[in-house]
Amino acid sequence: MNRWNVPRDPRYPRRFERRRRFAKLSGHKGGLIPYLGEKIAARLARVAAFFRQARRLKPKKPFAGGLPSLRGGFARRLSWRLIPLTLAGAALIFLAARYLPRFLEVQPLTVTRARPVAPAPVPEARPLPQGLLAMEADSQEALRAETLILGPGGTISASLYSLGLTQTLFPGLLETLARVDSLSVVNPGAVFKVFWAGPESSPANFRRLEIAENAQARPYVVLPGGPTNYVGYSTEADPLTLLEATQGEIATSFYEAGIQAGLTPRDVMGLADVLASQVDFLTDPRGGDAFQVLYRATYRDGVPAGPSTMEMIQVNLQGHKREFFLYKPAKGPLDFFDSDFRSIRKSFLLSPLQYSRVSSAFSHARFHPIHKKTLPHLGVDYAAPLGTPVSAVADGTVKFAGRLAGYGNIVILTHAGDYETMYAHLSRVQSGVTKGQEVKQGDLIGKVGATGTATGPHLDFRLKRDGEYLDPEKAFAEMKGLELPPDERAAFSALILERRNVLNERVSSPLALQARSS
Repeated sequence: MNRWNVPRDPRYPRRFERRRRFAKLSGHKGGLIPYLGEKIAARLARVAAFFRQARRLKPKKPFAGGLPSLRGGFARRLSWRLIPLTLAGAALIFLAARYLPRFLEVQPLTVTRARPVAPAPVPEARPLPQGLLAMEADSQEALRAETLILGPGGTISASLYSLGLTQTLFPGLLETLARVDSLSVVNPGAVFKVFWAGPESSPANFRRLEIAENAQARPYVVLPGGPTNYVGYSTEADPLTLLEATQGEIATSFYEAGIQAGLTPRDVMGLADVLASQVDFLTDPRGGDAFQVLYRATYRDGVPAGPSTMEMIQVNLQGHKREFFLYKPAKGPLDFFDSDFRSIRKSFLLSPLQYSRVSSAFSHARFHPIHKKTLPHLGVDYAAPLGTPVSAVADGTVKFAGRLAGYGNIVILTHAGDYETMYAHLSRVQSGVTKGQEVKQGDLIGKVGATGTATGPHLDFRLKRDGEYLDPEKAFAEMKGLELPPDERAAFSALILERRNVLNERVSSPLALQARSS
C-alpha cells in the first residue's frame, strides 16, 4: 500500500503507475482544473530548461571534418524528438510516389467504339391529308405568336392551358396529340409555339401549333381542320439509306486517308474496330497501301445520321490483297468473313493498346537494364506515353488486380482455352476492375505507367497457356477464326461475287470519282 491506498503489484509497474496518477488526480485538493494547470506549468518549465541546456552545450574538443559527439541524456532526448519528423517525412515521400503519377499522366482522347447497326428501310410514300396545303397557307397569315419552353415537371396539357388552348375551347386537340408516338414523352426544354390571327386567343383566331423537342429540332405541326377536328404532321425528315462505295490511298495514316475518301470519323474508327484482329493500324499500313469499302449510309435532311454499315472491305497492304464480307450465318451472329469462309473476329486482339514501338520483345535471355544481368523476359514491352489506355485482348475474368512486387500495378485475366494474360507496370487500375469481375474484349482495364521495376512508361504484356509463357506476337498471328459450315459456302460465294461487282461499279463510276475529287 502507499499514500494513495493503491496496491502495488511488482509484476505490473506500468499499471501501478497509471493507477497512482489517477488516484493523485482524483484526490487533488483543488480539483481537476488546478491539477491540470500545475501539470502544464511543469511541462513548460521542462521545455525551457531543455533549450537553456541546448544553448550551453559545447563540444569538449575541437573537431575536424565531423560533428561533435553528443552523449548523455540531452542527446537521447534530442534523438527521440527527431523520430516523429522522420516518420512524417517518410509518409510524405510514400504518398508522393503513390499518387503523383495520377496527376502527371497524359489523358489521351477517348474514342467511342462504333457499333454497326442494321440499315433502316426506305419508308413508303404516304398521301397528304386532303386540304393540307390550303390549311398550311392559312396558317402563314398569323398575326401573333406565343412561345413557351417546357420546364422541369411540366406537361403538355399544362403548357397548352398556359398558351390559351384550354380543353373547353379546343376540344379534341389534346386527344390529337396523344395519338402521336413522338410526343408520348416530352422532356424539359421542349418548345411550344402557337400562332393566332388576331389579338384574342379564341378558336376562330387559332391558326397553328408547333411542338419541338428543342430549339434546333424540327417541330410537329397541328393545324385546325374544323371546330373539333385537327390535322397534325411531322416536319422531321424520314431517314434515307443508300448503298455507297469509296476508296482511298494511305499517304500518312489510315485515319487521314479514310477522311479524305469521304468517310466520317465515326465510320473510320468503326472500320478500324472491325479489322482490329487482322490489321495493326499503327504498324501494318505503309505509304502507298490502299483500301476500298462498300457500305450503307443513313441520311436525314442530307446529313449522315448514325454510323454506316460496312458491307465489304478490301485492303491492299504491302502488296497483299485481303477482302472481308459482312454475312449472317444460319447459326451465329452477324460477322465479317474472308474469301476462305473464315471469320475475321479472333478470340484475341493483336495488341492491348495503341503503342509507339516494341521496346523489348519476348526472349529467354535478355540483359536486364536495372538488375544488370541476363534474365528471361517472358513477355512483350510496348513503349507508350504515360496514361495510354490499356484494353483487354479477349473476353475473360479478372484473376488479380492490384500491386504485385516488381510488376507494380498489374491486372491478370483468365480466358477460355486455359489462356491467361498479364498487364503490368500500370499507372493505375481502372475503377471497377476487381477480382472476379467479367470483362469483354476491348474493355478498358488500366492505363500505361512505370510502377514497379521499370525504367520508363511502358506496358509489360504476357500470355500464358496451361501455365507456360508464350510469345504473344507469334501466338496471336497463328490464331484463326471460325469457319462457315459447308452447306452455307455456296450462298456465301454468290454473295462475294455480287458485292465485288457492285464495288467495282461504284468506285469506277464518274459520279463517285467526281464526289471524291471534290
